[in-house]
Amino acid sequence: MNQFSIRSIRRELDLTLDRLAEILRVSARQLWAWENGLAPVPVRCAERLERFRAHGLGLFEERR
Repeated sequence: MNQFSIRSIRRELDLTLDRLAEILRVSARQLWAWENGLAPVPVRCAERLERFRAHGLGLFEERR
């Protein structure tokens, strides 16, 4: 997974950087580093992002 796919998943899900960081339980700064190619994405986070892309956010979506 590269920075472009992370950013594209975040945009597909219509999430801010802060909100996706909260869902992944990482800092916004760390997520920003992944999106900008400054740090590798841990496998567990990459897997979660791919699941979100495939199936949506499920329990993480805010109820309206």
